[in-house]
Amino acid sequence: MMLLKRRGILPATLLPEPDWITPHKVRIVAHQHQLLRLDTEDLKSISPHTSQALARSFARWVPKLQALIISDYRKGTVTPELNNQFKTLARERRLPIFVDPKPEYPEVCRHATVVTPNLHVAERMAGFAMRENRQIEKGRRNLLTLLEFSNLLITRVAEGMTLFEAGGGVYVIPGIPRPVYDVTGAGDTVLAVLALATRGRAATRSGRTVQNCRGGVVLKLGTAEISAQELLDAITGNFRNRSS
Repeated sequence: MMLLKRRGILPATLLPEPDWITPHKVRIVAHQHQLLRLDTEDLKSISPHTSQALARSFARWVPKLQALIISDYRKGTVTPELNNQFKTLARERRLPIFVDPKPEYPEVCRHATVVTPNLHVAERMAGFAMRENRQIEKGRRNLLTLLEFSNLLITRVAEGMTLFEAGGGVYVIPGIPRPVYDVTGAGDTVLAVLALATRGRAATRSGRTVQNCRGGVVLKLGTAEISAQELLDAITGNFRNRSS
Protein backbone atom coordinates (compact mmCIF):
# COMPACT_ATOMS: atom_id res chain seq x y z
CA MET A 1 0.00 0.00 0.00
CA MET A 2 2.85 2.38 0.78
CA LEU A 3 4.27 1.94 -2.73
CA LEU A 4 0.92 2.85 -4.24
CA LYS A 5 0.60 5.95 -2.06
CA ARG A 6 4.07 7.13 -3.09
CA ARG A 7 2.94 6.95 -6.70
CA GLY A 8 -0.21 8.93 -6.00
CA ILE A 9 -2.45 5.87 -6.51
CA LEU A 10 -5.37 5.62 -4.12
CA PRO A 11 -5.33 2.13 -2.56
CA ALA A 12 -8.84 2.73 -1.22
CA THR A 13 -10.15 2.01 -4.73
CA LEU A 14 -8.71 -1.53 -4.65
CA LEU A 15 -10.80 -4.49 -3.50
CA PRO A 16 -9.75 -7.97 -2.38
CA GLU A 17 -10.98 -10.95 -4.41
CA PRO A 18 -11.05 -14.32 -2.61
CA ASP A 19 -9.21 -17.14 -4.38
CA TRP A 20 -7.89 -14.76 -7.01
CA ILE A 21 -4.42 -15.48 -8.42
CA THR A 22 -2.56 -12.32 -9.33
CA PRO A 23 -1.03 -12.71 -12.83
CA HIS A 24 2.74 -13.10 -12.69
CA LYS A 25 4.81 -12.17 -15.75
CA VAL A 26 8.48 -13.08 -16.11
CA ARG A 27 10.36 -11.36 -18.94
CA ILE A 28 13.48 -12.93 -20.41
CA VAL A 29 15.82 -10.12 -21.45
CA ALA A 30 19.19 -10.17 -23.20
CA HIS A 31 21.23 -7.06 -24.01
CA GLN A 32 18.28 -4.82 -23.04
CA HIS A 33 15.94 -6.57 -25.49
CA GLN A 34 12.99 -8.72 -24.41
CA LEU A 35 13.20 -12.19 -25.96
CA LEU A 36 10.11 -13.83 -24.47
CA ARG A 37 7.64 -13.68 -21.61
CA LEU A 38 6.38 -16.38 -19.26
CA ASP A 39 2.92 -15.80 -17.76
CA THR A 40 1.42 -17.55 -14.74
CA GLU A 41 -2.27 -16.80 -14.36
CA ASP A 42 -5.71 -18.28 -13.84
CA LEU A 43 -8.12 -16.37 -16.06
CA LYS A 44 -11.63 -16.14 -14.66
CA SER A 45 -14.16 -13.39 -14.13
CA ILE A 46 -14.39 -11.62 -10.81
CA SER A 47 -17.23 -12.67 -8.53
CA PRO A 48 -20.62 -10.91 -8.67
CA HIS A 49 -19.99 -9.61 -5.13
CA THR A 50 -16.71 -7.94 -6.18
CA SER A 51 -18.28 -6.62 -9.37
CA GLN A 52 -21.06 -4.95 -7.39
CA ALA A 53 -18.55 -3.49 -4.93
CA LEU A 54 -16.48 -2.04 -7.81
CA ALA A 55 -19.60 -0.51 -9.34
CA ARG A 56 -20.49 1.16 -6.02
CA SER A 57 -16.92 2.42 -5.64
CA PHE A 58 -16.90 3.86 -9.17
CA ALA A 59 -20.24 5.58 -8.56
CA ARG A 60 -18.71 7.35 -5.56
CA TRP A 61 -15.64 8.48 -7.49
CA VAL A 62 -17.14 9.39 -10.86
CA PRO A 63 -18.09 12.99 -9.86
CA LYS A 64 -14.36 13.69 -9.39
CA LEU A 65 -13.27 12.22 -12.72
CA GLN A 66 -12.52 14.02 -15.98
CA ALA A 67 -12.33 10.94 -18.20
CA LEU A 68 -12.85 7.18 -18.13
CA ILE A 69 -10.14 4.83 -19.44
CA ILE A 70 -10.98 1.16 -19.98
CA SER A 71 -8.06 -1.13 -20.77
CA ASP A 72 -9.22 -4.70 -21.31
CA TYR A 73 -6.49 -7.25 -20.63
CA ARG A 74 -8.89 -10.21 -20.58
CA LYS A 75 -7.98 -10.94 -16.97
CA GLY A 76 -11.58 -11.11 -15.77
CA THR A 77 -12.24 -7.62 -14.40
CA VAL A 78 -13.78 -5.92 -17.46
CA THR A 79 -16.93 -8.02 -17.45
CA PRO A 80 -19.78 -6.99 -19.78
CA GLU A 81 -22.01 -6.02 -16.86
CA LEU A 82 -19.39 -3.93 -15.05
CA ASN A 83 -18.23 -2.29 -18.28
CA ASN A 84 -21.78 -1.22 -19.13
CA GLN A 85 -22.33 0.19 -15.64
CA PHE A 86 -19.12 2.22 -15.81
CA LYS A 87 -19.88 3.60 -19.26
CA THR A 88 -23.46 4.49 -18.32
CA LEU A 89 -22.28 6.53 -15.34
CA ALA A 90 -19.56 8.18 -17.44
CA ARG A 91 -22.00 9.15 -20.22
CA GLU A 92 -24.42 10.60 -17.66
CA ARG A 93 -21.64 12.99 -16.63
CA ARG A 94 -20.56 13.49 -20.26
CA LEU A 95 -17.09 12.14 -19.61
CA PRO A 96 -14.98 11.12 -22.62
CA ILE A 97 -14.43 7.36 -22.72
CA PHE A 98 -11.17 5.84 -23.99
CA VAL A 99 -10.93 2.10 -24.65
CA ASP A 100 -8.04 -0.25 -25.42
CA PRO A 101 -9.94 -3.36 -26.52
CA LYS A 102 -9.43 -7.05 -27.05
CA PRO A 103 -11.11 -8.64 -30.09
CA GLU A 104 -12.95 -11.26 -28.03
CA TYR A 105 -15.25 -8.61 -26.55
CA PRO A 106 -15.72 -5.72 -29.03
CA GLU A 107 -18.81 -4.50 -27.14
CA VAL A 108 -16.47 -2.83 -24.64
CA CYS A 109 -15.92 -0.22 -27.39
CA ARG A 110 -19.56 0.72 -27.91
CA HIS A 111 -20.23 4.48 -27.57
CA ALA A 112 -16.60 5.20 -26.64
CA THR A 113 -14.96 8.51 -27.53
CA VAL A 114 -11.72 6.96 -28.77
CA VAL A 115 -10.85 3.28 -29.35
CA THR A 116 -7.14 2.42 -29.68
CA PRO A 117 -6.53 -1.12 -30.97
CA ASN A 118 -3.27 -2.13 -32.59
CA LEU A 119 -3.49 -3.27 -36.21
CA HIS A 120 -3.73 -6.97 -35.33
CA VAL A 121 -6.60 -6.40 -32.90
CA ALA A 122 -8.39 -4.09 -35.37
CA GLU A 123 -8.17 -6.78 -38.05
CA ARG A 124 -9.58 -9.43 -35.74
CA MET A 125 -12.43 -7.13 -34.73
CA ALA A 126 -13.21 -6.32 -38.38
CA GLY A 127 -12.86 -9.96 -39.46
CA PHE A 128 -10.43 -9.36 -42.33
CA ALA A 129 -6.97 -7.98 -43.13
CA MET A 130 -6.58 -4.18 -43.14
CA ARG A 131 -3.32 -3.69 -45.03
CA GLU A 132 -4.40 -1.95 -48.24
CA ASN A 133 -6.19 1.42 -48.32
CA ARG A 134 -9.41 -0.17 -49.56
CA GLN A 135 -9.37 -2.75 -46.74
CA ILE A 136 -8.57 -0.11 -44.12
CA GLU A 137 -11.44 2.09 -45.27
CA LYS A 138 -13.86 -0.85 -45.23
CA GLY A 139 -12.71 -1.89 -41.76
CA ARG A 140 -13.06 1.64 -40.45
CA ARG A 141 -16.61 1.96 -41.74
CA ASN A 142 -17.62 -1.43 -40.40
CA LEU A 143 -16.21 -0.85 -36.92
CA LEU A 144 -17.51 2.70 -36.52
CA THR A 145 -20.97 1.68 -37.72
CA LEU A 146 -21.17 -1.56 -35.75
CA LEU A 147 -19.91 -0.24 -32.42
CA GLU A 148 -20.91 3.44 -32.67
CA PHE A 149 -17.77 4.96 -31.22
CA SER A 150 -16.49 8.37 -32.30
CA ASN A 151 -12.82 7.95 -33.17
CA LEU A 152 -10.65 4.95 -34.09
CA LEU A 153 -6.90 5.20 -33.54
CA ILE A 154 -5.01 2.20 -34.94
CA THR A 155 -1.44 1.85 -33.67
CA ARG A 156 0.89 0.26 -36.21
CA VAL A 157 4.21 -0.17 -34.33
CA ALA A 158 7.07 1.37 -36.35
CA GLU A 159 4.69 2.61 -39.05
CA GLY A 160 3.06 5.03 -36.65
CA MET A 161 -0.66 5.48 -36.05
CA THR A 162 -3.74 6.26 -38.11
CA LEU A 163 -6.69 8.20 -36.71
CA PHE A 164 -10.15 7.69 -38.25
CA GLU A 165 -12.89 10.08 -37.22
CA ALA A 166 -16.61 9.30 -37.36
CA GLY A 167 -17.06 12.30 -39.66
CA GLY A 168 -14.74 10.74 -42.23
CA GLY A 169 -11.45 12.44 -41.41
CA VAL A 170 -8.30 10.32 -41.70
CA TYR A 171 -4.99 11.43 -40.19
CA VAL A 172 -1.76 9.48 -40.56
CA ILE A 173 0.72 10.02 -37.73
CA PRO A 174 4.15 8.81 -38.91
CA GLY A 175 6.29 6.63 -36.68
CA ILE A 176 9.41 8.00 -35.04
CA PRO A 177 12.40 5.65 -35.51
CA ARG A 178 13.75 4.50 -32.14
CA PRO A 179 15.56 1.46 -30.79
CA VAL A 180 13.06 -0.78 -28.99
CA TYR A 181 14.19 -2.12 -25.61
CA ASP A 182 10.82 -3.13 -24.18
CA VAL A 183 7.27 -2.56 -25.48
CA THR A 184 5.76 -2.84 -21.99
CA GLY A 185 3.30 0.01 -21.43
CA ALA A 186 3.42 1.48 -24.94
CA GLY A 187 -0.31 0.97 -25.60
CA ASP A 188 -1.27 2.21 -22.15
CA THR A 189 0.83 5.33 -22.73
CA VAL A 190 -1.02 6.08 -25.97
CA LEU A 191 -4.35 5.79 -24.15
CA ALA A 192 -3.31 7.93 -21.18
CA VAL A 193 -1.76 10.73 -23.25
CA LEU A 194 -4.81 10.85 -25.53
CA ALA A 195 -7.08 11.20 -22.49
CA LEU A 196 -4.88 13.91 -21.04
CA ALA A 197 -4.70 15.80 -24.34
CA THR A 198 -8.46 15.65 -24.81
CA ARG A 199 -9.20 16.89 -21.31
CA GLY A 200 -6.62 19.62 -21.85
CA ARG A 201 -8.60 20.68 -24.94
CA ALA A 202 -5.83 19.66 -27.31
CA ALA A 203 -6.80 18.29 -30.71
CA THR A 204 -7.22 14.52 -30.81
CA ARG A 205 -4.92 14.44 -33.83
CA SER A 206 -1.94 15.92 -31.91
CA GLY A 207 -0.21 12.63 -32.50
CA ARG A 208 3.43 13.64 -32.41
CA THR A 209 3.20 14.03 -28.65
CA VAL A 210 1.67 10.55 -28.36
CA GLN A 211 4.32 9.06 -30.64
CA ASN A 212 7.12 10.70 -28.69
CA CYS A 213 5.74 9.43 -25.38
CA ARG A 214 5.21 5.93 -26.73
CA GLY A 215 8.73 6.01 -28.15
CA GLY A 216 10.07 7.06 -24.78
CA VAL A 217 8.42 4.10 -23.09
CA VAL A 218 9.96 1.54 -25.45
CA LEU A 219 13.37 3.11 -24.75
CA LYS A 220 12.97 2.12 -21.10
CA LEU A 221 13.41 -1.37 -19.75
CA GLY A 222 10.52 -2.91 -17.83
CA THR A 223 7.34 -1.23 -16.67
CA ALA A 224 8.04 2.49 -16.96
CA GLU A 225 6.25 5.79 -16.69
CA ILE A 226 6.43 9.16 -18.42
CA SER A 227 7.39 12.04 -16.13
CA ALA A 228 5.85 15.51 -16.36
CA GLN A 229 9.10 16.84 -17.82
CA GLU A 230 9.21 14.08 -20.44
CA LEU A 231 5.63 14.91 -21.41
CA LEU A 232 6.57 18.58 -21.85
CA ASP A 233 9.59 17.53 -23.91
CA ALA A 234 7.33 15.35 -26.07
CA ILE A 235 5.08 18.32 -26.79
CA THR A 236 8.07 20.37 -27.96
CA GLY A 237 9.65 17.46 -29.83
CA ASN A 238 12.67 17.27 -27.53
CA PHE A 239 11.95 13.89 -25.96
CA ARG A 240 14.97 12.06 -24.53
CA ASN A 241 15.20 8.92 -22.47
CA ARG A 242 15.64 10.01 -18.84
CA SER A 243 15.54 6.61 -17.18
CA SER A 244 18.95 5.11 -16.48
